[in-house]
Amino acid sequence: MAVPVDGILDDTHALSSEAHQKLVEQMANFRRDMGCDVWLVTSTFLDSGQTVSHHSRDLRKAWSGSADAILLAYDRGTDRSAMSLSPSIWNSYSASALTTLMQTGGVIMSDANKTPEQRLTDFMEKLLRGMREIKQQQARMDQSFSRDHRRLAIAFATAAGIGALVLFFLGVRARRQDVQDALQSHMPEIEVGTRLGAPFGGGVAVVWSDEKKLA
Repeated sequence: MAVPVDGILDDTHALSSEAHQKLVEQMANFRRDMGCDVWLVTSTFLDSGQTVSHHSRDLRKAWSGSADAILLAYDRGTDRSAMSLSPSIWNSYSASALTTLMQTGGVIMSDANKTPEQRLTDFMEKLLRGMREIKQQQARMDQSFSRDHRRLAIAFATAAGIGALVLFFLGVRARRQDVQDALQSHMPEIEVGTRLGAPFGGGVAVVWSDEKKLA
């Protein structure tokens, strides 16, 4: 099956010319702004044993390869739809946000009070708008994370620098203490001569007693 030139392959003629052209313009703007391919495919019947989910996935893989792409498939025979996203999209954006968007599309497509054209138009418009919002939210989260990461890095570097200075001064102080502890002080040697006929020097001090004078 060849890739549709304008992004829409409507074998069931579910879309009027006006709705078809409107979606073509919206999808072209989406490709330009998001850098992501998007396709809408409607079928009257599927191969035996093939589900619309498998049909959507197989077409998206065949048409996009590994590039970012989204494909919405609608099987009019079973009135079921399925959306396939490239793995790169799941890796780039919030899985919960993407899942919520897919579930919202399922609710739109289950509204039996609307025609297939109305449901497909509403789903595609919601899909294109929702993917823009998810990308914007992701960009804000990435920017916020980057700022917080830089703050943490600066704080960590500052704390590490202060810690290194403290350890340096403590090391210097401990080294000085080790040097001081290794030093030994010695009293100077003093030679004392004979005093008053005594055979040994009594030291450098003399004790004078008044009793000696009385004797």
